[in-house]
Amino acid sequence: MKRRDGTESKAHWFIEPIGSHTNQVIARRLAEITEVVAGINQSMKDNLGVEHSVFEVPSHVFITELQKSAADLELKFFVYTRALNHGPIKLWLFGKKKTKSDKVSDAQAKLKKLIKQKRN
Repeated sequence: MKRRDGTESKAHWFIEPIGSHTNQVIARRLAEITEVVAGINQSMKDNLGVEHSVFEVPSHVFITELQKSAADLELKFFVYTRALNHGPIKLWLFGKKKTKSDKVSDAQAKLKKLIKQKRN
């Protein structure tokens, strides 16, 4: 997938509509953006082996825009991501804040990287 700045993104984003109303809104919006008759809905397995009926969306920006209008349009959906072109999708929690342990892990990784750089 291409980012808005033209560079290649490694993340792939998927959205699973909950209910026919949300399905119609997402399919219509994808058709407007990608200039196709209807969005292609596909069945994919997540990292737990559960199948989900999802749309692949152009970018994280599409999901952010949809999330902003979710309350007004009464949209319900799940978001999934996948780092590569193959493999299972993984549930992504919109706006999930990092826990203290996540922050500690990030800090430790940065520290290891700095130490490695200083050694070289």
